[in-house]
Amino acid sequence: EIKGRIKVVHTEPMLSQDKINTEDGLNSFINRINDDILVQQKLDGLTVTLKYNNEVFYQAVTRGNGIVGTDVTHLVKNIPNVPKKIKHKGFLEVRTEAIIPTEIFEKINISGEYKSARNLVSGTFNSLKGKVASERGVKCIAFEYIAGEGIEFEKDIDRLKYLEDLGFEVVDYKFFKNTEEGHNKLKDYILTYNEEVRPTLPHKIDGLVLKADDLSLREDLGTTIKYPKWACAFKFASLDAITILKDVVWQVG
Repeated sequence: EIKGRIKVVHTEPMLSQDKINTEDGLNSFINRINDDILVQQKLDGLTVTLKYNNEVFYQAVTRGNGIVGTDVTHLVKNIPNVPKKIKHKGFLEVRTEAIIPTEIFEKINISGEYKSARNLVSGTFNSLKGKVASERGVKCIAFEYIAGEGIEFEKDIDRLKYLEDLGFEVVDYKFFKNTEEGHNKLKDYILTYNEEVRPTLPHKIDGLVLKADDLSLREDLGTTIKYPKWACAFKFASLDAITILKDVVWQVG
């Protein structure tokens, strides 16, 4: 256990994503980017940055306000799917999403105490007890390579493959070429995902994130105060379900 909450300034600000939810918005983004596009699941959890130096994991930090986060190393060092040693010399920083798989959440939440798996993850990372994250089945899924010494990349897809090679569990992603055929496949993939794929997933997502693959293009496009211009989130509506109203107890207020 630890006794305090250490605040840490992020190497790069954690920005939000510009949001779209229509085919017109999708077309606008595709035309504006004019590049190969990566599409990733938008995991519904808590963003946590992992830091390594000379092959060894040494710090984990929550998103916080996007500029300053909270050190949660005591929790993350006990999460089984987080690599504690990697074959990368020098500094490496990886952005992950901490989630609890749906099946595990439902077993924990039999009493209905927690509103959602995301709610339980957030509460978990407020704990000072080091083993609580692993006891609740928390996993950290890598979705962004932030910085690394001694290696250069031109494409984001190569960075994700590198993280996989190092032993990180990486978020599901798809690659689409900047061609008419690629654009059609991209739109079909995104516009059918909510109904055809989302209900089958072992964890919760609330959309898909689209990113320009070329890293130099990302640098040219830059960011606004709130979000990167080279990415956006295609947001899904909340999943619906049918329930039965069994009783109503009337009271005078």
